[in-house]
Amino acid sequence: MFSKFISGLLYGLGFSISVLIVSLATYYFWPSPESTYSQIYVETETVRNLEFSSVEIIEGENEVFISGSAKNKSRLDYSSLLIEIELFDDTSKFVAECEYMIKDSLVSGGNLNFSTSCNIPKLLTSKVISANVKVIRGSISNKKPNKVVNADK
Repeated sequence: MFSKFISGLLYGLGFSISVLIVSLATYYFWPSPESTYSQIYVETETVRNLEFSSVEIIEGENEVFISGSAKNKSRLDYSSLLIEIELFDDTSKFVAECEYMIKDSLVSGGNLNFSTSCNIPKLLTSKVISANVKVIRGSISNKKPNKVVNADK
């Protein structure tokens, strides 16, 4: 009986070791989707040649609706963009700020319309008349991971 127990223990240990070896071999030698296709996030300093135009502001009760158009003048194709919108009143005083994620693709040379809303302070007495739109981060699709990207070239 004791020999059956030891035999079963060794059999289970051998099976566990073989599963571990196959798992490690699969992990190290099998290509994962991340190794063939990855996202690269491009920070503000590198995201250039994006132009925002036709920015319109519609003021609501406690929020402002902002819409506009983005044109990609770079050679990169963006899969998403994180933009920051700064709102100013009629005296050019800063009022509020919000962020918006554009999840649609913006290919090189392409245009994209966006629309979002920003909360504004309830005690604001002046009217919001202007908005400054800028990109915080862009996401591009890449076939080769860890590639350094320059949007100017």
